Amino acid sequence: MPPDYDARIVDLYDEDNPAGAGEGFVLAFADRLGARRILDLGWGTGALTVRLTGPGRTVCGADPSATMIDYARRRPGAEAVTWIQGDADGVPVDPVDLVLMTGNVVQHIADPAWQGTLRALRSRLVPGSRLVFDSRNPSARAWEQWRRERPRTRETIHGPLREWSEVEERGEGLVHARFHNVFERSGAHVVQEETFVFRDLARLTSDLAEAGFEILWVCGDTLGPRSTALRRGCSSRRTLRPERTSAADCRALGAPGFSTSISPPPARPGNPARPPG
Repeated sequence: MPPDYDARIVDLYDEDNPAGAGEGFVLAFADRLGARRILDLGWGTGALTVRLTGPGRTVCGADPSATMIDYARRRPGAEAVTWIQGDADGVPVDPVDLVLMTGNVVQHIADPAWQGTLRALRSRLVPGSRLVFDSRNPSARAWEQWRRERPRTRETIHGPLREWSEVEERGEGLVHARFHNVFERSGAHVVQEETFVFRDLARLTSDLAEAGFEILWVCGDTLGPRSTALRRGCSSRRTLRPERTSAADCRALGAPGFSTSISPPPARPGNPARPPG
C-alpha cells in the first residue's frame, strides 16, 4: 500500500474535486434500485457516501487511507456510515445490494489486485444486486491534462500553495504521476506519487466476465446519451464496441452472472432500476 495522503492535501480534496452530475446519477440509481445495503469502496472524503444514507438503509464506506477516514468521520451525518479502513477484502462478509467504485478508484487498483477486488465483491453480491463503477476511457488520454511543468500558485486554507506535476506513460495502460505541492508558509514540499491504470472496454469486459459478472449496460458518460444496452445472454463481443463509447469517462455496471459496464437499459424483468436518462 502506498504512503497515506498528507492531511493538508485531503483538506483541499473537495475543493479540487467538486461534486458533479456523477453523484446525482449514483444517488438516483440507488433509489431506483431500492438498495438497502450499500458498500462504497474507495470513497475519498466520503461526500457521496454520507449522501447515500437514509432511513432503512445501511451504508458502509471502505478506504485504505486513514487520513481520508479521519476527514470523512468529521462530516455532518458521518455517524450514519460504518467506516472501515481497508480494501474489498476487509469489508464485512454480509451481502449487499449495491457496490460503488466512483471517481478514480478503479484507476488506483493495479493488476492482479483489480481482478482480486472483483472476485471479492462478487462474493458479497446477491441475485438482483448491482456493481457500479467509473473507468476512464484511455482513448481520451486524460493524463495529458494532468501534466503541469510550469508551477502555479494559488491561495488555500493553508496559505499559498505552489503546484506542478510530472506524468510518465509506462505502457500497458499504466501512467505514473508525481504531484508536487509546496506550502509556502512552512516551506513543506509534499510529493504525491501515484500510478494509474487505464483499461479499455474490452479489457474491462473480460475481467468482469472472468469474475462472474453479467454486464447489463454501458454508457460513454455520466448520463449515457450514446449508450448501448445489452440484453441478458447476448454476446458481449458482438454487442459491446469500445468505439461506441465517447472519449468521456465510461461508467460501468455489472450484476452477478455474466458480462458489462454502463448505460441506461430499458426497464425489463431482472433489471428493475434505470438511471436517469
